[in-house]
Amino acid sequence: MSKVFTTELDTGLAAEVSAKSTAESTAESIAELISLRELSQSVGVSRRSIQGYENEGLISPVNRNKYGHLLYDDYMRERADKVHFLQKTGFMLKEIKGIIDAPPEIMVSALEKKLPELEEKERQLSEIIRQIKDYIAKLN
Repeated sequence: MSKVFTTELDTGLAAEVSAKSTAESTAESIAELISLRELSQSVGVSRRSIQGYENEGLISPVNRNKYGHLLYDDYMRERADKVHFLQKTGFMLKEIKGIIDAPPEIMVSALEKKLPELEEKERQLSEIIRQIKDYIAKLN
């Protein structure tokens, strides 16, 4: 059952409670945000890399803390993870910008095109590993 405030005192109290509630929820949501340093550690890249993602428009901070430090939410962390994954597969940031928000079929197509390149690199690395093992065996 909700209470109806009829006096100015009651109305003022309701406004104060509402303001505190809003401030608390804002403080809680900022507490859930992570700093640039924490984001870079979470993703496994340098702070410069995260800044590069920002410069390309791939991610953006959602807020700043009281010291002016950039803050990121979980969505931006997941997005930075996705950018990093796509970079590891060989996509350039400009290419990533063109596919990251595309429909799933576009992403699938881009990854399918990248797969033969990666398989060739894997074959080349396997050959290098075999040659190193042979060379070590000759030296022993």
